[in-house]
Amino acid sequence: MKKNRFILLIIAINIILYSQCATSENLISHSVLEMLQDNFPLLKHDMNKLPVTINSDSVKGKYPNILFFNGNVDIKQGKRHFHADEVQLNQHQNNKNITLDRTMRALGNVYYDDEQIFLQGEKAWGDLNNKDINVFNVKYQMVGKALHGIADEIQLRDYNRYIILKKGSFTSCFAGFNSWNMTGSEIIQDNQEEITKIWNAYFKLGNVPIFYSPYFQLPTGNRRLSGFLLPTAKFSKNNGLQLITPYYWNIRPEVDVTMTPYYYSKRGLLLQNELRYLTQTGTSLVNLHYLLLNKQYDSNTQLFNTAPIKNKKFNRWLYYFNHVGVFKKHWFFNANYAKVSDEHYFSDFELDDHYSTKGYLPKKFSIKYANTNWDITFSSQDYQKLPSYHNHDSTAYRAISQFDLNFYPSNVRIFNGCFYAQVVRLVNTNNYMPEAIRFHVEPTLNIPFSRSWASVNTEAKLLVTHYEQYCIDHYKNQDSIIKNISLKRSVNRVIPKFKIDGRLIFDRKYNLNMPWKKNIIQVIEPHIQYAYIPYQDQNNIYPYDSTLFQANYSNPFHEYNYSGLDRISAANKITSSVTTHLYNNNLDEFFNFSLGQIYHFTPHNNQITQINDHTNTLWMGNAYWKINNRWHLRSGFQYNMSLNKVFQGNTSLEYHYTNHSMLQLNYRYSSPEYIESLFNNIELMNHLVYKKGISQIGTIASWPIANTWFLVGSYYYDNLNNKSLEQMLGVQYRSCCYSVRFGYERKINGLKNNNSQYDQKISLNIELRGIGSDSDKFNIRNMLQQCAIPYQHIL
Repeated sequence: MKKNRFILLIIAINIILYSQCATSENLISHSVLEMLQDNFPLLKHDMNKLPVTINSDSVKGKYPNILFFNGNVDIKQGKRHFHADEVQLNQHQNNKNITLDRTMRALGNVYYDDEQIFLQGEKAWGDLNNKDINVFNVKYQMVGKALHGIADEIQLRDYNRYIILKKGSFTSCFAGFNSWNMTGSEIIQDNQEEITKIWNAYFKLGNVPIFYSPYFQLPTGNRRLSGFLLPTAKFSKNNGLQLITPYYWNIRPEVDVTMTPYYYSKRGLLLQNELRYLTQTGTSLVNLHYLLLNKQYDSNTQLFNTAPIKNKKFNRWLYYFNHVGVFKKHWFFNANYAKVSDEHYFSDFELDDHYSTKGYLPKKFSIKYANTNWDITFSSQDYQKLPSYHNHDSTAYRAISQFDLNFYPSNVRIFNGCFYAQVVRLVNTNNYMPEAIRFHVEPTLNIPFSRSWASVNTEAKLLVTHYEQYCIDHYKNQDSIIKNISLKRSVNRVIPKFKIDGRLIFDRKYNLNMPWKKNIIQVIEPHIQYAYIPYQDQNNIYPYDSTLFQANYSNPFHEYNYSGLDRISAANKITSSVTTHLYNNNLDEFFNFSLGQIYHFTPHNNQITQINDHTNTLWMGNAYWKINNRWHLRSGFQYNMSLNKVFQGNTSLEYHYTNHSMLQLNYRYSSPEYIESLFNNIELMNHLVYKKGISQIGTIASWPIANTWFLVGSYYYDNLNNKSLEQMLGVQYRSCCYSVRFGYERKINGLKNNNSQYDQKISLNIELRGIGSDSDKFNIRNMLQQCAIPYQHIL
C-alpha cells in the first residue's frame, strides 16, 4: 500500500520496521533532511529552505551509510520535482563523523522538471557535495522555449547553469516533424551567458546533413554574443544574386563590431564593417565599406542624361563616422562625417538613409559649451553631392566655419528675453558661385501669459544682418540660374518682426443614451496668430542657405516662408485655426478635426525664384476618425483660394481585423503649382517626372492565412503618368520550428532620358527559431516598412 507522508514520518516508520538504529530516529531524520534540502542536486540555493517531501511505496536503510526508497519514488521541493522507480542515497563519513562524500543513484523511469528543463531518462547519478547530476539515455525539453532533443547523457552542473549533452541533438520542431536539427558529440549550454557551444556540429534537414563544423557557437537568448546573424539571399536585376552573411563580434561590453560580407554576382564582394564603441566622453559609430574591382558600374539611376561611366572596373568604398559626446556636463561634441568613392554608390547598393540628407553626404563637426544662461557653438559643415534633383544646380553651400551664441537672461517681471548671434563663412564648390561672410544678431523680447484655459504670447524681434560677398563679378558674367539677383559687395539689412499668438481651450462632457458611446468629452481649441514683417528688397543678397518651406496643414503657424537667414519674407497675415477633439470614457481620442486659414493682408513676394508664388491664401485641414475598433480614417488637405483649387491632399483608410490583419488604402495629390514652389527655377522643373503634379493611389496589406502563413503586399500607381510606382509581394511561413520569407519587389530607382527605370528584386530569408531571440526581420511591421513607400501607421 502506497504511503504518502512527510519525510519525518516516512523515515520513522522505516527505522522501526527495517533498522536496528531505532533510538536514533531524530538524528537520522535531521541528517537526511539536511542532505535533501541543502544538497540535493538541481536545486538552487534560494530554494533549499523550502520543505522536502518524499512519497514512495517503501523505504529502508541503515544510517548513516545508506537509504533505499522503492516504488514510485516522488520527491518535491518548491517547483522542483524528481521521480524514479528506485532512489538510493549514500553517505560516507570518517572517524570524526565528517562527511566525505554523498551520492544519489536512481533507476527506472527517471523524471525531473524545474523552471528550466524537463528530463526523462533510464537512470541517474548525482554527487550531493558538488551538486552535479547525470541522466542517461535521456529526452529533454527546455522550459519557455521550443528547444527539445535527445542525448546519450545529460550532465547538469552548477545548479543548472551548464547543461551538457553527450552525443546529443536539439531542434525546435514538433515531435515527429524533424524539419531540422543540430547534433554534436558534445553540446554545452551556458544559461547564464545565454550561449550554446557545439563540438563536431552537424546541421541536418530531416536526416540529411548539409553542414559540418568542428566547433559551432549559437546564442540562446537576448544577450550580446559573438556569432553569425540571420543570413539573407536576394536577386536583383541590377546587382544579380546577393548573399549576405553578417557576423557579430562582441569585443567588450563597450565595444562591438558587425562584419558583413555582401556577395553580388554582377559586382563582386563588398565588405561592410560597423564598429560601435562607448567611452566616458560619448558614443561613436564607424562604418567602413570596400568593394574590390567593381565588375559593373553602369548605374541605372543617372539623372538628367549624365555621361556614361567609362571605367567599368575600379575600387568602390564608403567611410562614415559619427560621434556624440559630453564632457564635464558643459562641453558637447558632435561629429558626422561621410564620404563615398562615387556619387552612385548609395543608389547601387541601397544603403540606409541615415547616411545622407536630400542628396548630400554630410561632413559636420561641432563643439558646444553650455552654461546656465548662455551657450556658444563652433561648427564646420561640408558635404558631398549625390545625384538628385535637389543639387542639380549649384545652390548648396558649405558653412566651413560658424559661431553661434545664445543668451537667456533672467526673467524681468512679465518680460522674457533672449539674444542670438551668428558669424558664418559660406562657400560653394563651384568657383564662379558667390561666397560670403554673414554677421547676424537677433534680440528677442517676449511677454507671455498662460493659464489652464488660455495662453497669449507677444513677441518682438529685430533681425540685423551684415554681408560681405565675394566673387560676385565673376558670377555676374555667368549664365545665372537666378536671373533677378543683382549682388553687392557689402550689404546691411535690418528687419523688425512682431507676432502675437493666442489660444483658448474649452471642454465639455456629454451624456448620451447610445450603446456605442455613453459619455463623450469634447475639447475645442481656437488658435489665432498675427505676424508682421515689413517688406525689404533682398535681391542684392544671394540665397546661400535659404530654402522654401513646404506648407504643412498639420502646423500652419510657421512664421517664415524660407529656412535660413538670407531671405526674410514679408508678412502681414493672420493665421487661424479651430481644432475639436472627441474622447470616450477612457480618455481615448476617437475623432479630431482641424480647419485653418492663412490670410495675407498684402501680397507677399517670392524673392528667389521666377515661379509665381501661389500661397497667398490657403485653407488647411486635417482629420482623424476612429470609426470603430477596426476602421480608421485620416485625411489632410490644402485649398488655394487664389487658384480656386486643391493645392495638396492625402487620405488613408485603414482596416484591422486582428493584430496582423491589416488593409490600408492611400491617395495623395499635389498640384503642378505646388511642385513649382519647391524648386528654384523653371529649367530644373522641365527635368522632373512629376512636373505635371502628383496623383497617386496605392494599397498596403498584410493578412495571415491558416495561422502560419502571412501575405504582405503593396501597390502604388501614378495616375498622371499612367505607370506603376511600386509592386511588392511577400509570403512568409512562420512556425515554432522555423520561418521562411519569400519576397518580390519592382520599384522605380531613378530616371534616365526622362523615363522611369525599374529594378526588380527577389529575396529569401530563413530563420531557425528557438536558438535565440526572434529576429526583427520577421516582424510583419518590418516587412511593410521595407516598401518603397513605407506603411504609415495611422492609429
